[in-house]
Amino acid sequence: MEPIGIITNYFPFLEEETVDVLKAVMNQATNYYDFVVRLGNKACDEDVSLELVYMAAVHVFRIKERNILECLKDKYTDRPEIIIWTFPLLGDSDRTEYRDEYQEVRSKVTKLKLPDWFLIEIYSTLDDWFARTSAETSELIEKIESILNHNNGLDWYKMALIDMESSIHIKNGDFVSSILILQKGLELAEKYDDVYGVMSFNYFLANSLRNHNAKKALEYVEEYNRLAIFLGLPRSMELARHLMGFIHLTRGEYDMALECDFAAIEVYYHNTRPSSTMCGVISTIYSDIEDRTQALHWANEGLRAADGKASSFLHFVKSVALLLSGRLEDAEHHLDELHKLSLQSAAEEDQVCLLYGRGLYELKSKNPQAAIDNLEKALSISEQLNTQITVNRCLIALTQAEIQLASKSGTDDCSGPWMVRLESHARKKEYPGIQMHAAILRAEFLMKQGRKIEAQQVLQDALDILDSPTVKTLRTKIKKMLDDLIIA
Repeated sequence: MEPIGIITNYFPFLEEETVDVLKAVMNQATNYYDFVVRLGNKACDEDVSLELVYMAAVHVFRIKERNILECLKDKYTDRPEIIIWTFPLLGDSDRTEYRDEYQEVRSKVTKLKLPDWFLIEIYSTLDDWFARTSAETSELIEKIESILNHNNGLDWYKMALIDMESSIHIKNGDFVSSILILQKGLELAEKYDDVYGVMSFNYFLANSLRNHNAKKALEYVEEYNRLAIFLGLPRSMELARHLMGFIHLTRGEYDMALECDFAAIEVYYHNTRPSSTMCGVISTIYSDIEDRTQALHWANEGLRAADGKASSFLHFVKSVALLLSGRLEDAEHHLDELHKLSLQSAAEEDQVCLLYGRGLYELKSKNPQAAIDNLEKALSISEQLNTQITVNRCLIALTQAEIQLASKSGTDDCSGPWMVRLESHARKKEYPGIQMHAAILRAEFLMKQGRKIEAQQVLQDALDILDSPTVKTLRTKIKKMLDDLIIA
């Protein structure tokens, strides 16, 4: 493989012998992933310097190669500075699950005299993961800055500071400052030829922008995906496709969202069962396009993957799938479980799920006003959190409830304020699939009033919004509605 900054930037502060070994491994490897696997296996199978093991631990943790991490854990049981890198830390739940165990190992690490670069790696990667508040992150920044001020050879690590400073802005709700500093981080990573860093900053930018500017977020995530393929990183390729799925779902491109998530499963999970969360996300997309069979199938898969430990999200997913299938009593059971868990967590996201679920329950029970009462509350919280997927769903459900309330007679242009708001929201955000979804609802309202010619025109115009496989299901539904109108 060609030398890249993610490896060569370490050379100035490593022993010559270690650098020679790294160069030899790099010459054998086909890409960064292969390099890390070879380095990790060398650290596990051979007697090598502790400095080389430090390098192996940092990079194996970075690519989340669990088998090698377990091997390092078994071989270096008496080295807390190695053990500290063997925690999975793949999701937010790990922050809680491993916090106490991590702190116990961390206290042992603080008593060791470690190289400056290795300390920065621990501060910026592991300690920052467990930082709960802006104050804790600021304290870590001060530690890193103190090291950098006394060591001019570590300027490369200013990227770590940028990432941490960005997280402080996010915690403080300063979105603009966060984006600006992430863009500086991207420029710095490019300067140091740190391809992994460039990839990571593209991911951070895509994830930060997905609820603000979905079109720009797609550009960043596509670059992230390209670099993940170049580096050969399965976990990153899976994350790229999963984030692509979220962005396409935000835009109402349901078919592409499903395609991305199935691609993520193929890349990362292979023949193993996908995670419960992944199954749940897929179920909600099928619910969005009213495919009750697949929605229920994937909801059940999610519960099976959870192995009896259903989260509030999974109860929400199952309740929505059941409501779509007309099984209101069964859905109510899962909404009750969701209610209990939401009280325990006190999380606003759980509250949104509960209110939205109850709104759908009332909608399916033909109680449109009660549905609107719940959905309005869910929408209000979703807008405060700026979770656009939920905003879309709330506005669509509110419009459906509004249509239930609308009179069958009249010449109103729309069912009411929620339809106007849905259409305006979809146009302003440039969400083509949501615009098409809104057109379907407008046509349903017009047909309810017997205004078939107007409904036909609305549907015909909707086909011009986006002619793409990314919205295949919506286009199929629109064409069927047009055929039914012609036959009628």
